[in-house]
Amino acid sequence: MSGVLVELASTVVTVGVALLLPVPVLASASMLVSILARRLKGASELLLGVVMEMLLALFTLVEAVIVVRDLRAFGFLSLPVGGLALGLVLAGLIAALALLLGAVGLENCKPPLIPRSLWGYVVLAFMAAPLGEELLFRGLIEGYMLLQGAGTWLSALVPAALFSLIHIQPYRNSGLGCVVQVVALAFLLGLVAGYFRASTDSILLPLIIHAVGNSPGIKYYYPEGRG
Repeated sequence: MSGVLVELASTVVTVGVALLLPVPVLASASMLVSILARRLKGASELLLGVVMEMLLALFTLVEAVIVVRDLRAFGFLSLPVGGLALGLVLAGLIAALALLLGAVGLENCKPPLIPRSLWGYVVLAFMAAPLGEELLFRGLIEGYMLLQGAGTWLSALVPAALFSLIHIQPYRNSGLGCVVQVVALAFLLGLVAGYFRASTDSILLPLIIHAVGNSPGIKYYYPEGRG
């Protein structure tokens, strides 16, 4: 009985620390981007978005060195080919679900930031956002939980929940239906990315899964998607 209580207490502590890990990263990055936006009043939203994601990546690495003290938390730089096909299929299904939900007509559910050019979207959604957010959620948070022995599913679940919740703020003015849709899809995508991060010990596959999950935004660069 005492062994079960000790294990439960250890799990609670691990989850508690994991919930706190993103706070300094997100707060520091947001503060610096706000300062930059005030100093450079003509700065584009694309620039600010990319800077935000790069700061997330930077501060995540700094926190990993200072707090976690184990860069293994980010996963080995190897691409698990065996899980690649299934990961892409699952991410593609989530992207298709997002397109389907958009087609049935949830109003005011456009992304809060749509770069003026398709290339700008590619840089932000396929490169900067996956790098910054996956390093934080699947690298630092999930990696820490895995190092603490929290298990595959719990280690995937906690960062997936946090990842989904950060999407509330950008869509807060888009209506309840839109917020629920965005949060639910982000949670599913985060859970898929988290599962493959835990099961393959690689951060690269979650980066690819995240990019695929962002692909529905391309529709806004075609005439029928701009309305």
